[in-house]
Amino acid sequence: EPSAPVKATTKARPAKVMDVAATDRLPRAVNLAWKANPVGEEIEGYTISRADKLEGPFRETGSTRGVNATRYTDQPSVGYDVLDGAVYYYRVAAVNLGQVAGEPSDAVTGKTKLAPAKVAGVTVSKGKVREVALQWKANPEPDIASYAIYRSSTGAAGSFAKVASVNANTYALVDAKLDA
Repeated sequence: EPSAPVKATTKARPAKVMDVAATDRLPRAVNLAWKANPVGEEIEGYTISRADKLEGPFRETGSTRGVNATRYTDQPSVGYDVLDGAVYYYRVAAVNLGQVAGEPSDAVTGKTKLAPAKVAGVTVSKGKVREVALQWKANPEPDIASYAIYRSSTGAAGSFAKVASVNANTYALVDAKLDA
């Protein structure tokens, strides 16, 4: 004979994540932060979704573990890119121990930094034996960290190899590693 009916109630879905903020204008990255959900919700972590348009579609880009893991950096990874000067839209959802996701947060906007301007005023010495002296003008951006110098032995359409990197306050280089 069957037992008497019993009543069971499942836990509610986690609450909507609040106070999501994006720190933007970073090179190929967007930092996100949000308010932790209440501890009583037994939060496993949070999922982060991104879209190219405010209306979506949103695609999961990452996750954090723990109720207080309320920071995430969206940056390039295998099979997934973050471009220079791009605008992205993000939503965050809390996930409980039963792997049930709550309602996603309202979307926030994050924009990556534009790529540095093309180096201008490049001059090259001529007539030296196994050496080329390069000079260029400082880039206008205040946050340039370094300049990378590349060389091709087959011309502008050929392949280039990096030969040096110099600090942001250096605007000249002598490439003396040339073959005859």
